[in-house]
Amino acid sequence: MKKLLLIAGLLAGSVMFANAQLLTKSADQRVGHQMKALQKNLNLDAAQSEKINTILLARANKVDSLKANNTGDKKANRQTIKALMQTSEEQVNAVLTADQQKTYVQLKETRKAKMKKRGGDQSMDTPPTKG
Repeated sequence: MKKLLLIAGLLAGSVMFANAQLLTKSADQRVGHQMKALQKNLNLDAAQSEKINTILLARANKVDSLKANNTGDKKANRQTIKALMQTSEEQVNAVLTADQQKTYVQLKETRKAKMKKRGGDQSMDTPPTKG
């Protein structure tokens, strides 16, 4: 009986570990996904793709390191992430043409509306509501 419970526990633990690995994507994977969408929607040339990829990868790595540092002040980390996002958005806009900037703004607004509709508005300006 003990062996059966032990085997069941190990099996459940390995399944949970496997699912956690599938859900967590590396910075490279996340940026790769973003770049595919940007290339498709903004018709980026090779130079733009390379510059934007570098910007997004640097941001993703910095955000990951902040999130991994659980010992720090969470509020300060959120503010730092918000500043990183703002800076990287400005850098991306500097690489884009005027028409691409307009399309990029529309893409961000569409994504934000979808998140809000799903109830996943993760805006850092407003605290989460308790319900």
